[in-house]
Amino acid sequence: MLNFLKSYEGMEGKENISGVAPRIWIAPLTWMTTVADTLWFTPPVTPGNPPVQPPIGDLNRITGDHIFATGKGFIEIQTTYDTGVINWEQMTNRDQSGGTFVAEFFYPGTNNAFNEFIRFGKTLNVIALLEDTNRKPEDGKYPVYQVGSRQHPAQITANFSTSNITGDRKGYSCTLNAFSPGIIMYEGLITLHP
Repeated sequence: MLNFLKSYEGMEGKENISGVAPRIWIAPLTWMTTVADTLWFTPPVTPGNPPVQPPIGDLNRITGDHIFATGKGFIEIQTTYDTGVINWEQMTNRDQSGGTFVAEFFYPGTNNAFNEFIRFGKTLNVIALLEDTNRKPEDGKYPVYQVGSRQHPAQITANFSTSNITGDRKGYSCTLNAFSPGIIMYEGLITLHP
């Protein structure tokens, strides 16, 4: 299980732009018929046989697709530019190896549909996807972070403020929280809700 031990090169000649794209995709687990997992949650094929060690870097990847019930998919929320941030923090208990994954974003303005989403969405178990701002040099795609999983779904909370006329901004400061053993990258298909 120590395949991850190797030499790591630096950032020389590579982009490292901070932040995430100004959109987020969110879906309730109840809309999914199949939730794709990383190899962390994939048991050995047969009891008694040790799992085959995947290549270095593959344990945090989801390469399968999340499959949805007919007519369902991820909803897309456009967010205010430069407000999205993701943080993963390891739990500090010596005997605990997991961590918390937190994604924050700002949704501008106010409207009845989003008010309703926040009112009832806070009780949903969801998976959220956020796109990085750097393309991968090997394929030109933007990496996608996943917050939440089948075992440890994310939940959304929000605060709303009108601010004042000369103040900051009017809208919702939203947070997604989930337990996660590490940073999860989603490489599957992103099916959108019609």
